[in-house]
Amino acid sequence: MEKYFTLQSMKAFLPASLTTSLLLALFYTRSDEIPFLLGCALILGFFLGFAFPRRWHYSWLPLGLTAPVMELLIPALHIHVPFNAGNPGPALVVLLPALAGTTLGRYSRPATTNPLQ
Repeated sequence: MEKYFTLQSMKAFLPASLTTSLLLALFYTRSDEIPFLLGCALILGFFLGFAFPRRWHYSWLPLGLTAPVMELLIPALHIHVPFNAGNPGPALVVLLPALAGTTLGRYSRPATTNPLQ
């Protein structure tokens, strides 16, 4: 039984977390629809929470901070987007569906004897 969050235990978690964050960044730069982005954050968060129930609390923050980071990188990298970028404050709302998705994914798994599994 794995008790510690070690580098060995992150072999599948890190690529999955980075992939979902990159997908959300791609969706963020291609669409100006906020409900679409929030839905994508909820679905991707659910995937991470369901696939890695012991690491759900490590998943939501990088996923939720993808939009504010992209909001800062868009003007710096001169990326063409269909909206005005540069203010990361409103993009922080993505943290809520990311947290909700990972929490729902975590607790949608069958109950085990150990609540941390």
